Parts: sequence; structure tokens; C-alpha cells
Amino acid sequence: MNKDIVQVTQEKEEIESKMLQEVNDAELQNLQSEHSALIKDYEEIIKEKIDIFTQMINNLKKISDGNIQYIQNEETIAEKKLSIEVWDRDIYQKKRVDMDVQVETQNMLTYIEMEDKKIQQREQRIAELNEEYEGAKLEYEEFQGDFESRDQRIIELENQLANIEDDRARIQAEEDERRRLEEEALRNRPRVQTKYTPIKGDKVDEKMAVYINNFDMDVPIQRLGDGQYMFGSRKIFAKIMNDKLVIRVGGGYMLIDEFLPTYGQQELDKINAQAMRANANSFAAAGSPTRVGGRGSPGAGAQWGKGAGRASPTANRASPTAKNSTKY
Repeated sequence: MNKDIVQVTQEKEEIESKMLQEVNDAELQNLQSEHSALIKDYEEIIKEKIDIFTQMINNLKKISDGNIQYIQNEETIAEKKLSIEVWDRDIYQKKRVDMDVQVETQNMLTYIEMEDKKIQQREQRIAELNEEYEGAKLEYEEFQGDFESRDQRIIELENQLANIEDDRARIQAEEDERRRLEEEALRNRPRVQTKYTPIKGDKVDEKMAVYINNFDMDVPIQRLGDGQYMFGSRKIFAKIMNDKLVIRVGGGYMLIDEFLPTYGQQELDKINAQAMRANANSFAAAGSPTRVGGRGSPGAGAQWGKGAGRASPTANRASPTAKNSTKY
């Protein structure tokens, strides 16, 4: 049995030595199983040996009562050895737990180091943003000073505008009679009714003719080429999209039935304004009283009348039909 104990102990120590080395989990589990089996064998041998010792002690008691203390010591030693084996196993398990804790601690330290780098980067970014904020604050203060000077300038311009409005009111009464005569001349001007004839086979031109001939405003239109027209003084481009005639306006397109009422009145206003300027020029050529411009009036310091170097005031005013699109 002692030989068996020695053999089992040697095998157990070899396995423990292997377990202390770096092995994978599968090998470690196999070694632990073998270790447990050896411990179990060792415990059985010890138990059997204890039983034999017990039997021997009983026999020795019969032989000599003087060996009782020795036998008791042997029993204690056997129990101590068994306890030591159990403690060794607990110590090994605790070593394995300690190794796992060390690995986890190392991982945590690596994670903390990475987070520290991120914090440093964020602190650097915060410093940069603070610098940008200070620069923006200085710009804001400069803008604030500009706004205050602009507010003062606005007040001055409002005062000037009030003076101009007063001068305009004085001029208005003198121009009413002239405008009445010009409006009467426009009303008496014969309207030329034109009918647009499309080019056969040109679908765009045919659709254009339908809308133009049914449009109640006499805006002159002229075909320049495929889809290109001169609508009054405006050059336009037309095309068919989804079986509907559209006109390009800015970066998009507008339906023809929306385009005509929207821009037709503007073109008529331009035609009427040109006619009014022509009448005014004719009136100036025929002779008109000379007026000296006052403070804030159009052409202050200049004279307008026959032979003056500028058009009459009505040349810069739109007709009554254009009052929504023309500003003084």
C-alpha cells in the first residue's frame, strides 16, 4: 500500500505540475478529472491503510498496551495527510481563481487606458471649442457695434424718407392732371386683336396657340424657334410635360395657364409704361412749363421741361395698371 501511495502521489504531483503550466480549458478539465480520480484513489488507499492500521492497532493492543500512543499518532498522521491533500486541492483551485482575476484586472487596466486617451482627446476638443467661442464672442461684439451704428443710420434714412414723402406729396398734385391725360390717351388707344397661327406638326406651338388665342390680354408673342418664344419683352422656353404645356421659370417649370395671368399683366404694364414714356416725350417735345426741383424731389437741382437733359417725371412712373408691380 505504501508503494501504491508513493506511485499515486507521484502521478498526482505530475498532474499538478501540468496544471500549473499554461494549458487550454479542455486540457485543464481533463487534468482536473485525473487529479480528482487520483485523490479519490489516494483517499481509498489511505482509508484502506487506516483500516489495516486499525486492525494492526487492535492486534498490537493485544500484544502490547505500550504501543497505544504510537498507534494513535499514526492515526493522527494519516488524518493530517488526508487533510493536507484536501488543503492542497483547495489551494490549487484558489490559484486558478487568482489567475482569472489577474487576467480580468489586466483587461480592465487596458480599458481604462483607452478611456483615458479618449478623455484627453475630448479635453483637447473642448479647449479648441473654447478658443472658437472666444473668437465668435469677439465677432459678436463687433457685429453688435455695427448693428448700433446701422440703427442710427436707419433712423437718419427714415427721416430722409419722411422728407422725400413730403416732397412727393407736393409733386403728386401737379402730376395728377398729367397722368389723367395720359390715362385717357391709353384708354382711347385702339387695341389690336391678334390671333396666333401655330405651325402645323409642332405640338408645343399648337398648344401655345390654344392658350394665347383664349387669353384675354393682348400680349404680343413671337416664335423664335423650337419651344422658344418672345412673350412681350420676355424670352421664354416652353415644352410638354405629362401632356401639359409648361414654361420654364427660374430653376423649375410653371403651367401655361398659371404663367399667362402671372406674367401677362407685367408685360402689359411694360408696354403701357413705354407708351406713357413715348407720350410724355411727345408732350415735352411740344413744350411744357419749366420746373425747378426742390429739396428731396426727383432731380433736385435740375430742371425738366422742353430741352431739359432728362425725361419727364412720368417717364419713371408706371401706369395705373402697373401699380402692384412698380414702386416709386
